[in-house]
Amino acid sequence: MGLLYDPETYEVVGFQIEAFEKEFIHEHANVGNVWKLRGDDLQLKDFGELAIHIGALKPKIVREVVAASQDVFQRLGISSLGPSIESRKFAVV
Repeated sequence: MGLLYDPETYEVVGFQIEAFEKEFIHEHANVGNVWKLRGDDLQLKDFGELAIHIGALKPKIVREVVAASQDVFQRLGISSLGPSIESRKFAVV
């Protein structure tokens, strides 16, 4: 796991997880539950619905990834990823 930070304030603003789909999801079932598409997710009729659906899923994914990563953060001495990390814009790639 790599931390992304603001170089001026050194505030942690995000993180990157290596082998996310290959390892991390399999080790953390709650992350896998929100990451995997279900049958009703595949019934979207157009790109607009898809964009809205993805926008709604991002905060859920971020919450689960942050919760699953707490042990790593604690080992690194990080108690928080900054103010209201769940309200920030995230690139989930």
